[in-house]
Amino acid sequence: MDRPSSQALTADMPLRRGALPIILLLSAATGISVGVLSLALPLFALSLSATAAQVGLIRAAAGIGLLCAVLPAGFLVDRFGSKAMFHAGSLGMVFSVIAYRFSAEPAALIAIAVFEGGFRCLAFNALTATFLQALPRFGMKTVGWSKGALSLGLSFLGPLLAGALLGIADFHTVFAAVVVLMLAPNVLMTLVGDGPPRRAGTGGALASVLSHGGEIAALLRQPNVAACLAAEALVAATFSAFGTFIVVLAVSALGMTPMTASILAATEGAAFIITVFAFGGLIQRLSHRAAVLVGAGISAPSLACLSGSGAVPVLFAAALTLGWGLGLASLVTTSRAGTLPGEKGKVASLFMAAAGLGIAIGPAFGGSVAAWFGVRAVFAAFVPLYALLAASALGRARKGGRWRRLAKQP
Repeated sequence: MDRPSSQALTADMPLRRGALPIILLLSAATGISVGVLSLALPLFALSLSATAAQVGLIRAAAGIGLLCAVLPAGFLVDRFGSKAMFHAGSLGMVFSVIAYRFSAEPAALIAIAVFEGGFRCLAFNALTATFLQALPRFGMKTVGWSKGALSLGLSFLGPLLAGALLGIADFHTVFAAVVVLMLAPNVLMTLVGDGPPRRAGTGGALASVLSHGGEIAALLRQPNVAACLAAEALVAATFSAFGTFIVVLAVSALGMTPMTASILAATEGAAFIITVFAFGGLIQRLSHRAAVLVGAGISAPSLACLSGSGAVPVLFAAALTLGWGLGLASLVTTSRAGTLPGEKGKVASLFMAAAGLGIAIGPAFGGSVAAWFGVRAVFAAFVPLYALLAASALGRARKGGRWRRLAKQP
């Protein structure tokens, strides 16, 4: 995970004046809509008498849909442009939310979540590709800003808004609000610019698909990409499991109100957001391995505290430090994605595939743990995975002979 060279960056995306604020606002607005849904859906499932394991399966199903769609999404974005694919993904999510609302049993929610995850993947891929293509113009200090803006809506503003809405309105109103929130970002997307250049349709569809696969394979052979993808998957799995089971723990096990649960979820999101906005420059100066070690060293004890304590102040403190640790690890993976060569739809799809794998496995793994050992044990079950991540980073440092200057960029 060495610091990538800025020479790998290229910029050929036409931008309108003020594109960066528009992209950040677009990311935040998209995140808000999904953030409201992410908190409302588990509570809606519980209202249908879903078990903790079924709640986990709903989130896992969305991850499976994302994972299945991620490589086709990258191809479609490169082929037809980010704007068209963002609009298509957004419209698909809207229809999925409508279907959620009229479901009468948890099994239906699980089935719908597969399609919703696929459409979400398409919209997120288009959004990420747009930012990565423009990143050379914005500078590497902004490398985590788009993800931070997305997380601002997804993990902070969205859950807070969901908690407020659930306190004064029924689920029908909340889902109607999600539909409106999902449609609004489409207006902002039209203001960004022309987006990543479209690939010429030469050689036929089959040749294009084969070329797409070959270029993905070439990206996988780039230095440290596999390690960053593994870290991305673990961070996504933790994020997804936390967002799902912190609500179940707070409401079902600890008797908190939905608003208090949403504030607890938003605390972790706020810490993550501050980290990715504030520490992007630091990641460029320090060893990425050191950042991974610090991130894992903070995340593991935080997860243990979430499982081991029922005290509200301790839970809030653990959520805060967990967001910090995950943010540091996420900056490493985003930095690598931002400097990989090639069309950005493919780069985005590669890292979204890792995230999709984490989103699918994390809640399913957490649901299995909850079914056998109770919801409190879910967070502790992730601790050994962070120990493995830290051990992997140390092993690579030792192999490269960098024990003495681990905190310095080699």
